Amino acid sequence: AWEFRLPGPFDQQYIHDIHESLRWMFNFLLALLLLLAPMASGASVTIDPVTAQAHDFSYVTTPQGTIYITGYDGPGGAVIIPSTINSLPVTLIVDQAFSGRDTVTSVNIPNSVIEIQWRAFQVCTNLSAITVDPLSPYLSSLDGVLFNWNGKGLLQYPVGRTGGYAVPDG
Repeated sequence: AWEFRLPGPFDQQYIHDIHESLRWMFNFLLALLLLLAPMASGASVTIDPVTAQAHDFSYVTTPQGTIYITGYDGPGGAVIIPSTINSLPVTLIVDQAFSGRDTVTSVNIPNSVIEIQWRAFQVCTNLSAITVDPLSPYLSSLDGVLFNWNGKGLLQYPVGRTGGYAVPDG
C-alpha cells in the first residue's frame, strides 16, 4: 500500500500562515476575475481597498453598483456587516470571507445581503451566532443559526455554538 506523508512537523502557526496565504490569494484572484470579466462587455469595475480597510472589510464594487464582501480584517467580537459601503448596497459575502477569523463571536447581517456563499464563515471556531435583519427577503436566522428566506433550508450552523440544536421542520 502506498502512503503519502508530509515532511517534517507542521505546527498550528505554519498551518495558519498557509491558510492566510491561500485566503489572500483567493481574494486577489476573485478581485482580478471581477475586474477582468466585465471588460469583455465594455463595463468597468472599481476596487477600493483603502475605504474597505477603514470599514474592516475587503470588498469589490461590481459593475451593477453593488458591494461584495471578500474579507474581514477587524478585531472580531460582534461583527456588524454594513448595509452599504460608499452608498452602495452590500449584497454578497463571498466564499471564505471570514474564514479562520477565530476572534469573531457573532455576525449581524443586514437585509441588503442577498447571498452568503457556503464557506463564508469556515473555521470561525468562536462564532456562536449569525443573526439576519428580520426584514430580509433573502435570508433568515433562528436562534443564531442561518437559514434561507423561508427558514426551511439550513445554510450555516455556527461552529462555536455549544449545546444541542433541533433543526426546525422544513
